[in-house]
Amino acid sequence: GALMVKGLFDNVLSDYLWLRAVMLTNATVATVGLGMTIPLAFLSDVFWLHKPNVWNIWSVLGAVSVLSGFVFVNVGNAEP
Repeated sequence: GALMVKGLFDNVLSDYLWLRAVMLTNATVATVGLGMTIPLAFLSDVFWLHKPNVWNIWSVLGAVSVLSGFVFVNVGNAEP
């Protein structure tokens, strides 16, 4: 029972939300938006879990790269 509920929320709900995002924007923006989990995971490690070994140049550079890519995709897809 619990395994079915977990599978339902992990797979069906996430697929539905991604499909909804595609319908509201487009496939490129929605898919790149999934990559936003990388900087969000970085921030959660720093601020909520207080992990001291997260602050290195590669982690920060990776998070900033993903964030800037998301911004560039959204600016490129902006409607006039």
